[in-house]
Amino acid sequence: MAVSRDLLINAALQVVIQDGFGAMTLDAVAKAAGVSKGGLIHYFPSKDALVAGMLDDYGMQLERELDRRAAVDPLITGRRVRAMMQFAFPWLEQTEAGEVHHPAQQSDGVRMLLAMITAAGVNRELLAPLRERARKMMDRILSQDPDADWQLLTWLAVDGLMLWQYLGLLPPSDPLQEQLIRRLYALTKQPPPRPAEVAA
Repeated sequence: MAVSRDLLINAALQVVIQDGFGAMTLDAVAKAAGVSKGGLIHYFPSKDALVAGMLDDYGMQLERELDRRAAVDPLITGRRVRAMMQFAFPWLEQTEAGEVHHPAQQSDGVRMLLAMITAAGVNRELLAPLRERARKMMDRILSQDPDADWQLLTWLAVDGLMLWQYLGLLPPSDPLQEQLIRRLYALTKQPPPRPAEVAA
């Protein structure tokens, strides 16, 4: 089997999703990819290098997916935040299509991302690719969304919700989870409250 960067990153993602970030050793990734450890080290000489590569690859794929979803959303206000929520909580789209759904935790990709961000906390430079892509998304919202500050507040609330789920503060069995997700999703489609409404 030919060794490639994509093959190794996909193998690492599977290890993280199936067994957790702690299980993602170079040996485990090489085994999952069906390659020698030397073949892995040629592309990623350390675990940090592998994490950086995974985060960069994930950020690139996420950016493409959010662009795709936003492009077909007819409502300009909040479309990028909505795209992010649809990616993180796939059942939202099923609900909009009238399909039966069973709310659960975030998608595998989001859980993997949160696990890697946690692990990368000891070396903040590993998060540079994600910071750059998040900044780009923020700039797009600021330049394209008529209610940019309101949408950024909604985005921050979504991030907080995902963090609560990751920390176990809002388990899938808690009905409050679906209630909050639905409420946040609805907020992405609404204009910001006027000062009088806030005061009330």
